[in-house]
Amino acid sequence: MRAVRLATSLWLIIVGALILVSLLFKFPLFATVNTQTATGIEELILIILVFELNNRYVHQALHFRSSLNWTKQLTIVGPSLLIVGVAAIFGLLTYTSVTPLLLTLLVAILVSCFEELLFRGIIFKLFLRDFGSGRKSLLQAAGLSSVYFSLTHLVNLTHQDLMLTGLQLLFTFAIGLLLCGLYQATQSLWWPIAIHALNDFFSFSQPTINLPLIHTTAAFQLLEIVIILILTGIVFRHTPAKN
Repeated sequence: MRAVRLATSLWLIIVGALILVSLLFKFPLFATVNTQTATGIEELILIILVFELNNRYVHQALHFRSSLNWTKQLTIVGPSLLIVGVAAIFGLLTYTSVTPLLLTLLVAILVSCFEELLFRGIIFKLFLRDFGSGRKSLLQAAGLSSVYFSLTHLVNLTHQDLMLTGLQLLFTFAIGLLLCGLYQATQSLWWPIAIHALNDFFSFSQPTINLPLIHTTAAFQLLEIVIILILTGIVFRHTPAKN
């Protein structure tokens, strides 16, 4: 279980760094930096740290170029891309000027790059390598890496209530499974990054959505979880159980 220990150590280091970098912006010197800019800087620091730790200690290969043709890739990612694409359009409609739109999009991209590099690019693949081949091993690796991904969002308890954070943990676990499936099926991190970024852009934009029987944030998030689990089932049908 060496890979599990290595992945766990990496995760703990990154969580510690995430907390320390966040605290940095509480100091008076940086207190005037707006929230989105601070988040962007934090994510950029964490991306650099993930690359550095992987290059020096972990040595997990990161795959960006898929061996599949575009038709096959789009068959796999199409349903997920359509859903988050529509959601991103709703987010886009909330902006009346270009600068905040571009800043939100940049932050969403940086967040998705950091989290996909760490949780799908490195931790998921380390678990999969440790558990061996086969469908059961694939599900175990996806499930465990998604638990780590989900638990990382406990840091949000510093600025939001317990119920909302609990729903976010369920949501991030579900979307973690989907993103693992996308990476394994396409063998390209670009697709999980793109899906993740579009989803985060929608979330950061906070558009008003009026749907029948969906009147609260909690109800909408539960709907999102159900949709993501359906998409996950579709993606895993295309997902080969190999490292």
